[in-house]
Amino acid sequence: MSIIKKMIRVIFLFTALISISCEEENIITDDQGNMFYATINVDFRNVIAQDSLPHYWYIGYIISSKVTELKCIVIEKDTISYYEPSVNYFNDGNGLIRFNMPYEKLINVVPLANFEVVTGIGSLNGDVIFPDSVTSIEFNKEDTLGVNETLVMSFNGNADYYLIYYSYEYLNPDSTGTIGENRELLVKQNTAFFDSVSSPHPYNGYLYISSIGSFNGPIPEINSLPNMAGDGKGYLNVRLHQYLNKVFVVGLGYNL
Repeated sequence: MSIIKKMIRVIFLFTALISISCEEENIITDDQGNMFYATINVDFRNVIAQDSLPHYWYIGYIISSKVTELKCIVIEKDTISYYEPSVNYFNDGNGLIRFNMPYEKLINVVPLANFEVVTGIGSLNGDVIFPDSVTSIEFNKEDTLGVNETLVMSFNGNADYYLIYYSYEYLNPDSTGTIGENRELLVKQNTAFFDSVSSPHPYNGYLYISSIGSFNGPIPEINSLPNMAGDGKGYLNVRLHQYLNKVFVVGLGYNL
């Protein structure tokens, strides 16, 4: 499950109600009325054909208990205007908006930027601070591990949490093809255990570790605290993605 989907599941489980009424730019909160939540992932991309510098990229969701609209996103002094009304879900008058940065928009990455989302019922803002790059990656095995043997990965870095993306591939029961399983391993420290409890690999095959994402922001789990200020609850995650492309033989591997 992707990080955005995990955050959406967490948001739907929150029960706090925030009432917001908006007259032009005046926001009033009281004890009943509207829920306003946002979950946002910020990353960066290189646009080689136009510029060698990295540029911001984001994707997010806005969830409210009444239909509203997304007006704009502001990154520092760069404003990206939107004309995106929300859509109803569950047929109860609630609103949901999915949005992402337009591909044609280029904003250079700076060490610290303020990210603001402005809707028809209020706004939220938070700081975009990228985590450090992961360095000095080491494993307790060279290139082969036994069936269900624990693989340990350690590395240097400074982030709130890490998501390791990997896959496990093995032969199907009649050995006519392969079965592949895409997986994610979330860790809060600088050590990850690929073991038989959290991520079993019970057959001869291959373990492919494709990449690792370093995240600054709320961990996508129940009771995570929002890190954006404003007229609702906002969960801003900032990611630095690195490719690893490391392969381990599990047991004897396989041959088709």
